[in-house]
Amino acid sequence: MFCRYIVLPFLAIVLFRLLEQYTKVLIPPKDLLAKLREESKDDKSVLSQVDYRVRWVKAQEAKKRKEEEEAERERVSYAQVDWHNFVVVETVDYQPWEVSGEFTFF
Repeated sequence: MFCRYIVLPFLAIVLFRLLEQYTKVLIPPKDLLAKLREESKDDKSVLSQVDYRVRWVKAQEAKKRKEEEEAERERVSYAQVDWHNFVVVETVDYQPWEVSGEFTFF
């Protein structure tokens, strides 16, 4: 059962993507071959693309690190709250006509 419902569709997706990649390698688009020929003659364009990619990866890593630090700060701040030390001050009772699925503010 597990194989039929989970593994087989996943395997079909993987094999389809693999087939797409082999097709791209064996029958490349004509503009790709021209672009590769141009780039093989000009080292500076390749280096500029590499430099751009390196800067982009560093920026993505910095962004991810910043988000992780923010999540950690939030986790620590929630951990510092004593959630068992609360006191109920007042209970608000709603009338039957006030209880509905929508909130009205006016």
